[in-house]
Amino acid sequence: GGECLDGTVRFQDTCVPFDPFDKTPPIITVDPPVRTRFVGDIRLTSNEPAEIYVTTDDTAPTLESVHERDQLIIPNDDNRIVIRFFAVDLAGNQSLEQLVLWNIDQEGPAPPARFNLTRTGDTRKVDWTPPQNENRLGGVLVARVEGRVNVQPTSGIQYAIGDEIEPGITVVSITDADPAPATFSETLPATPGLVRYIGWAFDDLLNFGPPAGDFEVVPMGPQRGLVFIDLTASTVLQGTKPDNVTLSGTATVSGSNVTLKLAVRNETTRVLHAPKLLVRSAGVTFNSDGVFDTFPYKAYGAAINPGASATVTWQFTGVSGNSLSLDLDLRDNRVVMLGSVSKETAGSVNDFATGREVKRLAPGPGDAKGGFGPLGGGFTPDGRVVFGSRSSGTISSWDLQSGNRLATTELRAQKSHVPQLALDPSGSIGYALISEEHIRKLRDGFGVETELVRFDTATLSDQGRISIGISRNRDMRISDDGRFLIVATGVAARGVLVIDLASFTVARNLVSGTRAESAVFTPDGRGVAVMGSDLQVFDVEDGTVISTSPIPTGGKLFRAAFNGPNEIWVGGQSALHKIDLTNTIATETFGFPVRTLDVFDGKIYAGNGDLRRFDPDFTEELQFPFFNQRGHWLGRSPF
Repeated sequence: GGECLDGTVRFQDTCVPFDPFDKTPPIITVDPPVRTRFVGDIRLTSNEPAEIYVTTDDTAPTLESVHERDQLIIPNDDNRIVIRFFAVDLAGNQSLEQLVLWNIDQEGPAPPARFNLTRTGDTRKVDWTPPQNENRLGGVLVARVEGRVNVQPTSGIQYAIGDEIEPGITVVSITDADPAPATFSETLPATPGLVRYIGWAFDDLLNFGPPAGDFEVVPMGPQRGLVFIDLTASTVLQGTKPDNVTLSGTATVSGSNVTLKLAVRNETTRVLHAPKLLVRSAGVTFNSDGVFDTFPYKAYGAAINPGASATVTWQFTGVSGNSLSLDLDLRDNRVVMLGSVSKETAGSVNDFATGREVKRLAPGPGDAKGGFGPLGGGFTPDGRVVFGSRSSGTISSWDLQSGNRLATTELRAQKSHVPQLALDPSGSIGYALISEEHIRKLRDGFGVETELVRFDTATLSDQGRISIGISRNRDMRISDDGRFLIVATGVAARGVLVIDLASFTVARNLVSGTRAESAVFTPDGRGVAVMGSDLQVFDVEDGTVISTSPIPTGGKLFRAAFNGPNEIWVGGQSALHKIDLTNTIATETFGFPVRTLDVFDGKIYAGNGDLRRFDPDFTEELQFPFFNQRGHWLGRSPF
């Protein structure tokens, strides 16, 4: 009589440590689950008292195998481990042997779509659509960016609003798995600088995917200031201070000559591109770098990063009296860049307004024979430029202010090269074509196997790739809305590939019947102009032909650019053509060989190694004295 102790049951007149009527084998749970980011230590746990037997070498477990009562822990750091196990409970019931091979999932979802920032006064609003058709979507994380982005969110970490991914990158919104469009807004003072937000989708395992982003520049007002040099004490004092920069320096006086080392510190949250100090003081003679807006000036390099300073040495002559007063006016504007086939530099950076060279980038990772030679690139809004290499399967980034190379990622081992590279409009994500073999074989052959690689511009990390097959990779562009990417394959049967960036798949081929040497989106984003033996405009959504225009014969084509909805400029080996797509104005041909070509602000920028600016009537206005005469890529900073 009486009750049995815990862990025993009554069988007739005896308390026994198992249920004699139990015919059910034990159930073993496995941690981590079969689909996981990382296996780590393994825990096998029984749902009842039982002995667990296991092997880790993919052999069948036996009663002689490693075993433990109720729970068995396997220390492990191998994601490829295979375990086989069974368990026997106190009643002798044995479970079936189970085999576990983990599914390691460390790939995040696609980036959010239609990520858009709008600012009205002090109010900022961010809209986005989570990636669609993601079976395991966890949500979208949005961060406010106040500085340079150097990292991505760490997969596996559960972030909260207010967390910093790194200093200056603050989490402001986290949504759930709802695929419906979402919005975030906040109110912050609209001080001059860069307003920028980036979003990342993540899955149910907290794997973060590639970024999407948008930015807006809050205008900076006039930056006038006064600097006084006490010639008797050789001191420099700032009088009237500009609103968003600080001026400071030291002076050395030798008779009527003054050497001034004057520093400009950027107090805004955006990069100052091509900064220059104009001298409005009358009767001052110094070693100016030229004249801008009727005033002599000193150039302060390609850029000054937020919170950073740049110092330039000024030499004044014919100075008299006890002091020198300088009425200074800081100006900045875009920079333009031409990639260089050189072992000395990756490219030359020039002031877009004056044409003056303001920086040469450090060399890129290139072979000893041909140099780095970027064929495609892009600017980020935080002061970097990203290139692909013509002589190796690498992509690299540079800092515009210092000119130093920041990082390099190898996308494929030799022999390979990166024939094209482009950044999306936000500068947060990039796309690179990576091709087998050296570029010399590509030039002489019929195309090579090529992949399209998506990467984030902060870390240059691979964020997924797809094969696009055989291609000669003549051109690559991204639409202004970031929805599509096009690749002019240079192979007649393959034409131009249209890549849907939301699904990261080839949506269609635009085949014109000839080798597509260049392709460019129409200004409204609805069409793609394809240049081969003629010029055909296709509808990007369904691939139908909208119009056809002839191209004068003679020489290989390299590049094309729109100047308005119906005027397109097509550059080639022997000439530059101005074509009217309505076919009502005769095509104009100029005997000017063109390898690089673009249209900025209604002006035509073209060159065959050098770069010149023309008005729409092809009257030359400005020459840019780039370092190297064999540049292949032309780009302009976003502001």
